[in-house]
Amino acid sequence: MVKPSGIAQLGRIDLTTETPISLKDAARHPLLKRDGRAVHISAIYRWIGQGIDGVKLETFRRPSGVATTREAIERFIRRLSGAPEAQAPSARRQQIASANRQLEEAGI
Repeated sequence: MVKPSGIAQLGRIDLTTETPISLKDAARHPLLKRDGRAVHISAIYRWIGQGIDGVKLETFRRPSGVATTREAIERFIRRLSGAPEAQAPSARRQQIASANRQLEEAGI
């Protein structure tokens, strides 16, 4: 089996909040289906290693092999479609707190 070069991209995947799935299950994910049929597993490996237009599917390694998450698939599709990235709730809270501080300092 070819080892995907995109492995260990754990930077965006948060295993405490995301739902891990095998690559086999990822091929059956509703967002990735073509004409109602699952994509071939080789497409999943291609999206991990080469990506599409510079966008790669995020993965992580676990004892049973390489895996991804449902949320990583959603981010992959969002990036391909040009949709804005959703922010993590903690990052959004920090932005709001910073904006509130600036407003208070400005006397607003």
